[in-house]
Amino acid sequence: MPMYIITHKWAPEEDIAAMEEASNFFESVLVKGAELPEGIEFVASYNFAHGSYTIWNAPNKEALENMMVDFPIF
Repeated sequence: MPMYIITHKWAPEEDIAAMEEASNFFESVLVKGAELPEGIEFVASYNFAHGSYTIWNAPNKEALENMMVDFPIF
């Protein structure tokens, strides 16, 4: 399965909204047990000022892009 690295960047004034979005994602998947779409696996996240890198396993780029629609800042 292909591995993808996504670069997420946002404006400094969007920091709080971006952190809330990331927190909601991690809480839903890691704490509440929400399922990711079939074939998509979260691998890692590395944060930097006003952005992050996320690493995913996914069957194809389109499946990953479709999932990201729910995370507009990312």
